[in-house]
Amino acid sequence: MKKIIMLLWCMPLLFGCINTNNNKSEKTKDSSEEPHTFGMNNYAVIWSTPNGELLHEHNEAIQSEFTHLWKTKKIENAYFDNESNQVTPKSFPNVVFFLKAKSKNKATALLNDLTIFKQGIASYKIFPVGTLWLGRNTEVGLQNGNKRSFVTVWETKSRNLDSETLKEQSNKILELWSKGLIENIYFDTEGTQDTNEVKDFVFFTKANSIEDVNILCNSLPFSKNNSAIYKVFEVGVFWFGPFEDKH
Repeated sequence: MKKIIMLLWCMPLLFGCINTNNNKSEKTKDSSEEPHTFGMNNYAVIWSTPNGELLHEHNEAIQSEFTHLWKTKKIENAYFDNESNQVTPKSFPNVVFFLKAKSKNKATALLNDLTIFKQGIASYKIFPVGTLWLGRNTEVGLQNGNKRSFVTVWETKSRNLDSETLKEQSNKILELWSKGLIENIYFDTEGTQDTNEVKDFVFFTKANSIEDVNILCNSLPFSKNNSAIYKVFEVGVFWFGPFEDKH
């Protein structure tokens, strides 16, 4: 189990070390090898690992693959639930992150080719979420530092939402974001996910319990007007954000 915990903490440290120590070489490398992100959509990936003891057999490949995805800006804004393995001690903490791909089929193909999923070590759920609207409000984030993070995955019941409801929803989201209660909001505002008949969106909220999350979500205009339904997953704490070159 110690190896599993070390892997969890080594992965973000590895990201930081590569970013800090190889700035000059990465500047050249990323400019020539980084894929174009234009036309890419975001997908929320919720990954669970029931048997974390299998991780140490493939930890080098797993670290390498996820570091590459992060540095080429295909994944961002990850959270991990450092308490999710308390119920099942041999499990690895659940993880949520966002993946960029041109379609859900391409996103699924990319995930299925990763060692952690290809070897059956972990399983995942994937949700299309459009584009990033608001990131983390770091100025007020520390005020809610002791609260846990939950991801809420929403699905509207129709593309044809009236403008007044959309305005009320946006204003309420901005209010909660300004208080640091929600962050990393992805919203398919243009209905870009053409395989869907609805608009999807995701945001993370800070709360003490899932009951508090439900109270917050039910206070939103989309819930009050019965315009959307949502699911809640506990994700613990923020892990890492988008990769940024440090020139």
